[in-house]
Amino acid sequence: MESILVTKTDDNYYAIKQGDKSSNHLGYDEMLGLFAALSMPENRPCLNWMKTDAQHKAEQEYFESIKERNSKRNEYSI
Repeated sequence: MESILVTKTDDNYYAIKQGDKSSNHLGYDEMLGLFAALSMPENRPCLNWMKTDAQHKAEQEYFESIKERNSKRNEYSI
């Protein structure tokens, strides 16, 4: 991975340089977005955090079942 250089310019914009490519006159949010995009690996597991309502519900039910199973296991081990 090549180094990424972020510079704040005198006119309060940002410039980003990576290798032989650069971008300038970026606002703060544009600079953050570009920096994030350049620094992310190709496989971005954080995209798995985005789920439909049904997927969120299924995940919550799964975690609740683990919680119940663990609490029952603790009851028997006393």
